Amino acid sequence: MNNLPLLRRQVLKMAFIEKLTAQEIAARLGCAVSYVYKQKCLALQKLKETREDNYRGQ
Repeated sequence: MNNLPLLRRQVLKMAFIEKLTAQEIAARLGCAVSYVYKQKCLALQKLKETREDNYRGQ
């Protein structure tokens, strides 16, 4: 997770650890809910790619 940009790490932390909704995250960050969804999606995609790369031994 350290390879993610800070904002994406924050979004994931708030969503999965703090159990905040996208609306609550957007309010904390001062951004649109759609931006939260996009950052969460990009972060999860990057984590998936990293996991697959590690699985293949790259």
